[in-house]
Amino acid sequence: MENDSSKNTFSQEVEETIDIKKFLFKIIINWYWFALTIVLGLSIAFFINKYTDPVHQVNASILVKDKDNSGMNGIIQQLGLYNRFQRKKVENEIGILNSYTLTRRSIDHLNFKISYFAVGRIREPEIYKNTPFVIHIDTSKENLLNTAVHVIITQNGYKVFYNDNEEKLLLNNDTFIDDNFNFSIQKNILDSIENTKIGDEYYFIINDINAITNQYKSKISIETSDKKSSILLLKTSGKVPEKEVDFLNMLCDQYIQRGLDEKNEASIKTIKFIDKQLLGITDSLRNAENKLQIFKENNRTMNLSSEGQLLFKKLENLQKEKSQIIIQHKYYQYISQYIKNKNDVKDIIAPSVMGINDPVLSSLVLQLNTLSAEKESMSYGSTEKNPAINMYNNKINNLKRTLIENIQNLINTSKITMESIENNITELDKSIMKLPVTEKNLINIKREFTLNDNIYTYLLQKRAETGIAKAANSSENKILDYAMTENASIIAPKKKLNYIIAFILALLIPIIVIVVLDFFDNKIHERKDIENKTKIPIIGEIEHNSKQSNLAVHEYPRASITESFRKLRTNLKYALAARKKDSYIISITSTISGEGKSFTAMNTASVLAALGKKTVIVGLDLRKPSLHHYFDIENKIGVTEYLVGESTLQEITNPTPVKNLSIILSGSIPPNPAELIEMPQMQELIESLKEKFEYIILDTPPIALVTDALLLSRFTDINLYVIRQNYSNKSVLDFINEITENHKLNINIIINDINISGYYSYKYNYNYKYGGSYYSNSYYDEEFKLPLILRLYKKVFPKPFSFLSTLS
Repeated sequence: MENDSSKNTFSQEVEETIDIKKFLFKIIINWYWFALTIVLGLSIAFFINKYTDPVHQVNASILVKDKDNSGMNGIIQQLGLYNRFQRKKVENEIGILNSYTLTRRSIDHLNFKISYFAVGRIREPEIYKNTPFVIHIDTSKENLLNTAVHVIITQNGYKVFYNDNEEKLLLNNDTFIDDNFNFSIQKNILDSIENTKIGDEYYFIINDINAITNQYKSKISIETSDKKSSILLLKTSGKVPEKEVDFLNMLCDQYIQRGLDEKNEASIKTIKFIDKQLLGITDSLRNAENKLQIFKENNRTMNLSSEGQLLFKKLENLQKEKSQIIIQHKYYQYISQYIKNKNDVKDIIAPSVMGINDPVLSSLVLQLNTLSAEKESMSYGSTEKNPAINMYNNKINNLKRTLIENIQNLINTSKITMESIENNITELDKSIMKLPVTEKNLINIKREFTLNDNIYTYLLQKRAETGIAKAANSSENKILDYAMTENASIIAPKKKLNYIIAFILALLIPIIVIVVLDFFDNKIHERKDIENKTKIPIIGEIEHNSKQSNLAVHEYPRASITESFRKLRTNLKYALAARKKDSYIISITSTISGEGKSFTAMNTASVLAALGKKTVIVGLDLRKPSLHHYFDIENKIGVTEYLVGESTLQEITNPTPVKNLSIILSGSIPPNPAELIEMPQMQELIESLKEKFEYIILDTPPIALVTDALLLSRFTDINLYVIRQNYSNKSVLDFINEITENHKLNINIIINDINISGYYSYKYNYNYKYGGSYYSNSYYDEEFKLPLILRLYKKVFPKPFSFLSTLS
């Protein structure tokens, strides 16, 4: 069993080796297709590399400031743990940088509304900044978007047209107006194109800013330098590096400005709040000041007594306390209304700015500001349906309710304090009422002035402090590196990669075609195709007839095809040796017409006759006779006439140019060939021929089409079945197996028309042409030629095909 399995394994390995060799030779035989596809592929890659507008990539980097590393965060980082909070902040910043809002703000600050292009024979590159002309759009009128408007430089101006519209001639600064466009054209004073000349053609497109924004938004690539870093690397790419640099730098600037604006928003709101309060207090202070001035003018020598001064001092202190309570009360009212009326609350004025040092209120406001800022950052990269956004909304709503309750408590407290101060002032007023009228009036005027002055001074002080804080603000994040045109790198086309891909595809395409064609190819191409499907012996292999004559054996005795028939003759002698008869009947048939049955019969008969054997070839293809064409004999009488009794054997037997070879033609075409062949006269004909000839060759009709060959098989000693290389179908072998098994015929196969340019012929001719000194090239009339690629290889390596010896 082990020996059997090892034999099977060996046979499989040999078969696989032969398959590999076969495949290699198919590639070698079709080398010109590989050469063609390689040249074509590399040419395409060359033109792609040469005429494709290069795509440039530009880079910038931004540092996102880390959170405070003190306390627990510092301990976590020291332990080497992943700081999820910091990572979340970085991811939020990436969302902000890649947001539509920030991209649109950057586009709006750049001159991207109009794109200019130069018209060339092959390329139409975009021109940025240094265009020969500038278009100014009338934004109050409608203009077609994404429509190419062509401009041709003329001697005195420009020729303008779009689509199929009529051309218009414009001078410098002229306006183009029609139903679709309204713009003016002006020479670019910054034009640095040296080669601009009359007749040059350009075109411009008015872009849809929304589409441009989405386009640039999709191109931005933002990532961190590593997982633990807060440095963001920004990349974008385009065909005009200067344009991409301007966009990326503007995006960075707008990002920094956004952070600064966000930081200043609280200060701006505080200043607006203070300014609003100042508007109301300024008029009151001016009226009080005028009253005091008038009173002093009317009472020039009026001074307060010591008692009046003491009362006024007490009143002044109470008024100061009252002014602070008034400001605090207004702040409470402001913050309460702001929270109630605003869904999105952020940057609420801090209580400490207004002099309120309530720790609970300060903590709640700080928490609300922080949550609002975090929600806004996250919303840049998320939708409202994001669970995280919903979580922030819930937290903010809960905090707002808590804050409103706390403010209401503070308002109630301030009212109580205010009532207490008012009561003290009332008691003090009773003492003031006892003073003289003039002194009493002065204190009342001063009291009004002092209250308004204290409020005004306090508000001015806070406004100044807020302004200083705003001026000192700076963005937490910083731009590390701006994008630079000098550092732009070309990312497409990748020239080397294009050549490699083209070369690989050029190799793969012919291989795939060969494999696919081989997979669907059901023709017989080599001996192994037959041996794999049938056990019927192969008795001969006939080379392709390259001569101009069908009697190749007779006319070209030294031709290689003649030698293949000689080998067939030798094999026939061995096959018939066991029968030991004086006369042998050989039937030659095929599956269908065109496989070389008659050609093989004629030359087989010729090669037998060349030995001095009396040979006759009988044309029994009564339906479609063809033998008479080969011998140039008129097909008047033959087998048909003999079988119906109209002619004798001597009358139908014809001599041929080949010595010892006679021919009996089929004669006229009968209406019932099969019935004629089954007549007793057919038996008589065969017996008569046996007496006269040593070899009787029966040229029968194709066996797959009619049954004549099977009917004649009762007379034959051997049946030769012709299969034509690259013509006969592999299904023929199933048919041969079937008739051999069913009819118990003695069948041998002849492979006809072996082409010397293929893989099969390499194996066939290798032994004959190169295997020994006897069959040298000079033995034959014609010279055998290998394919060009193999001839070149043979010159380099004299030992033929040594590279394949390792495969066998």
